[in-house]
Amino acid sequence: MAGRPTKEPGEKMDIPLRVMLTASQNELIRQVAQLEGMDISPWARAILLKAAQKRRESDRKRKK
Repeated sequence: MAGRPTKEPGEKMDIPLRVMLTASQNELIRQVAQLEGMDISPWARAILLKAAQKRRESDRKRKK
């Protein structure tokens, strides 16, 4: 059985993001990620990146 191919240096995800949550916030996030059929890390990453990109675009438009 072959392992997963090695990622390019720019694709390797090796920087953790620690976010403090209450127990109920953590449970809610885990439940929603599970409903989406995803583990919490890729689910949260997708949500955070989408929000960050939207915010950056909004800021760019406001500065013009």
